[in-house]
Amino acid sequence: MDASSTTAAMRAPSERGVQCQSACAIVATLALLFPSVALAQAGLAILGSAGAPVSAVVSEAIATAGADSNGLDVRGAGPVNASINADITASGPRSNGALLQGGGPISAVVQPGVSVRGGSGFAAGVRFVGGAGATLVNRGVITSTVGVDGSAVIGGAGADTVENFGVLSGAIDLGPGADVLHNHASGVIRSGAWITLGPGEPFLNEGALSPGGPGRVMTSGLSGDYVQTASGVMAVDLDLSRTGQPGEADRLAAAGAASVGGVLRVQLLNPGQAQTGDHVVTIISASGGATQNGLSLVAPTSAVATFSLRQSNPGAIQLGYVIDFFPAGMNRNQSVVGDAFNKIQQGPSIPGFEPVIATLVDAPSVADLARLYDQLSAEPYAQQTSAAQEASLVFTDRLFSCAPAVGQAAIDQRSACGWVNLDGRKLTRSRTAASQHFEEAAVGVSLGGETAIAPRWRVGAAAGFESADADLGHAVSHGGRLQGGVVIKREQDWAELALAITGGGGRFRVVRSVDVVAPGAQALGHQSIAFTTLSARIGRVFGSARGWIRPSMEVAWTFVHSGAFTETGAGALSLQLAGRDQGYWRLRPAIEAGSEIDVGGGVWVRPTARLALNRLASSRISALDSTFEGAPAGLAPMIIQTRADRTTGETWLGLTLIGRRGVSARLGYMRQFGATTIQQGGQLKVVVPL
Repeated sequence: MDASSTTAAMRAPSERGVQCQSACAIVATLALLFPSVALAQAGLAILGSAGAPVSAVVSEAIATAGADSNGLDVRGAGPVNASINADITASGPRSNGALLQGGGPISAVVQPGVSVRGGSGFAAGVRFVGGAGATLVNRGVITSTVGVDGSAVIGGAGADTVENFGVLSGAIDLGPGADVLHNHASGVIRSGAWITLGPGEPFLNEGALSPGGPGRVMTSGLSGDYVQTASGVMAVDLDLSRTGQPGEADRLAAAGAASVGGVLRVQLLNPGQAQTGDHVVTIISASGGATQNGLSLVAPTSAVATFSLRQSNPGAIQLGYVIDFFPAGMNRNQSVVGDAFNKIQQGPSIPGFEPVIATLVDAPSVADLARLYDQLSAEPYAQQTSAAQEASLVFTDRLFSCAPAVGQAAIDQRSACGWVNLDGRKLTRSRTAASQHFEEAAVGVSLGGETAIAPRWRVGAAAGFESADADLGHAVSHGGRLQGGVVIKREQDWAELALAITGGGGRFRVVRSVDVVAPGAQALGHQSIAFTTLSARIGRVFGSARGWIRPSMEVAWTFVHSGAFTETGAGALSLQLAGRDQGYWRLRPAIEAGSEIDVGGGVWVRPTARLALNRLASSRISALDSTFEGAPAGLAPMIIQTRADRTTGETWLGLTLIGRRGVSARLGYMRQFGATTIQQGGQLKVVVPL
């Protein structure tokens, strides 16, 4: 028939963007000539005359939607050839994107940028029927409307060859002939449930093979051999929600042998459900034996997850992976947090933890992981207990002196005074291998007085309040401390003895930035702290008002109680903190020197200086017990610690102005320094004799 002939139901091929070379007819008569494939409808159908070659060139898009409705249908009794230069979509059941049937050789070329899609059921993107063998050169995309769940290519009974430079997505069945499947370096095969070749025929992969495609775990069966060259890549999905279960990772199961070079590339699915431990899963199995021929592994860089190639038997290449949230190279507090995650992830996944676990698994280095653990640690609260100890000792030190009268190196035991003190101080602890950086700034006011109660006996009392703000970089706090205390002194000929007791409490609003939970997320805690200090001192003044020195020794014990509370705002990662009591002993030898200068007008200036050594005689550790609110019941608490310097030096410089009536104003500067600690502050103390 002439190419212009049509049936009532179909337009001529030339009207559908197809050139038909040699004599051809519309498919209305095909079922009679080729009963092996019944065609109900086709987007475009071409029938060649008996024995004559048929060549079709598709230059415009074709789309069909009905069942049994191929997009392109070309049949001839001789050679059949198709050049597909435009998209073809056959979305109906049992509909092929392109069906080519011939009595001689069959060939098809899918050009770059072109997609050919078949429907569901027994259909394919490209299907060959009959012929003396078929050759498909793909430079575009061949798949089905159901992706890897359908078929990309179905071959005939002859020797079929597929040269793939583009993308094949779905099952590939080339039948029982002497078949060749060659995935070139630019090619991508997203294999479906099977790749069927003739017995013993090889699948040569120089490009990329991805069973199931990215994001989908699938086992692809291969009836022949598998050869992956040095340029080849096998991309596998590893689903961490299926560890130790079917569907854990993509797999190529070859009935023949496998010789695998190139790269095995791993992509993680559901990292938030990573389970602690050492795991192994088969990636390639081969009944004829699997050989690694220079195969290398490319896997996510993670401080938590480490990957390796393993081969416990000659018929399998395996992927080993270790999940450990407690890698080497972390400090103690970070390790405590990591160990908690190890224990949490030993059991079933907890939904509230999954986003955080995914973030932790994604941390590329131990340093990155450590920074995330710092966000999740209770260290800001442990630092507050240590700061309370320092604040209590500073306040206790304020109790111990009125100002001696003019011309005296020591206080008149019959005198009395009242005083008001304004001070500001800053406590800084630098970051160490064990602790985070901590900085607290405090300003306060205190009032007190001292009087004689009997010969050689004096008592004093004071009360004060300070406001304090602290910063740990990822956490800030604001609050205040209210304190009070009494002191009793006994004057002996050989020394002055003093005993003081102070106590107080503080409440702090602590905000932790926990971006590891979600961008901008914050955990809010309200920490209450109570503390008391018992101090005993002995000292003696040598000299006169013109110049004196005063050596002294203090022994102090400070008790700190942190109350129990639970944070809000961080969901399962909010911290629950248990109450804890802690005590500290301090030894403090010191020597003070001063003199008195008459500057005229009834005003005297008294410069003084003091050197001291602070030594923690007991534990220097402040610790708190914490758990995540969403952690399984019975999980051991995370014991978070901070360490103060065991030994610090201290200097104090003061300048006191004394008026005619004995009223004095003292300006002072204090600096305490250690290996990691610097505390410094200024003081204005006004003393009024009574």
